[in-house]
Amino acid sequence: MTNNINKRIKIRHIIKSNLHIVRRHFLSNLDKIWNYLPSKSITWHERLKYNRYYNKYNHITRCGFDYAIKYVIDNVKFLTVLDVGCGSGFSLREFIRLGYDAKGTDISDWLIKNELKDLYEKGIVFCAPAETLPFPDDSFDLVFCTDVLEHIPPKNVGNAISELIRVSKKNIFCTISLNSSSKNNVLEYHATIQPRQYWDSIFLANNVKTNCKILNKIQGTNKAKIGDKIVDVEYFIYEKIN
Repeated sequence: MTNNINKRIKIRHIIKSNLHIVRRHFLSNLDKIWNYLPSKSITWHERLKYNRYYNKYNHITRCGFDYAIKYVIDNVKFLTVLDVGCGSGFSLREFIRLGYDAKGTDISDWLIKNELKDLYEKGIVFCAPAETLPFPDDSFDLVFCTDVLEHIPPKNVGNAISELIRVSKKNIFCTISLNSSSKNNVLEYHATIQPRQYWDSIFLANNVKTNCKILNKIQGTNKAKIGDKIVDVEYFIYEKIN
């Protein structure tokens, strides 16, 4: 009797594990299809995807805080800052703590109403995708956007970069992953995986120039684990040409 029960438990476990793998493959392929469907703006699917990302999978990221904020504070002069794709708010709260006039945006309404509820109620955080930022032109001395642009589908990348530049008075500081986020090719959250030249070409076509002084100082100084790889953190620093 005991052996039969153990066999049943093992069979159920195997079935459950295989169903989980099939489900993840299905979601990954669904993401890829959605990423290439024609659209001028964010879709309900993208918001649902990142609500799941933060809520169900409890993915709390500190990428901007761990790899970028110190370099920004040490090298860029600014008083006002917008954190685009602020996630759980590590960098945004640090900007506020240090006395900067800071605001943030994120696509996940679940995240904003839970992890960032206090900042949302104060009018500091807004639920908005990078493609449609709810601010006038030249609103911020610095636009800070870390590990966000690679999550945006290729069809919307150009609009997102144009928006970052539009709302910036002077400086744009980004980190962008050039690698897949997934292990075993399942549940890929990096919708646009391209080399540096791809991102540079889009930025430089939008009335900005690379801040080579800062870039040469910090590029290659940090590494991060992306998927199953250890890679350099890729910094992108631009100045708006007036």
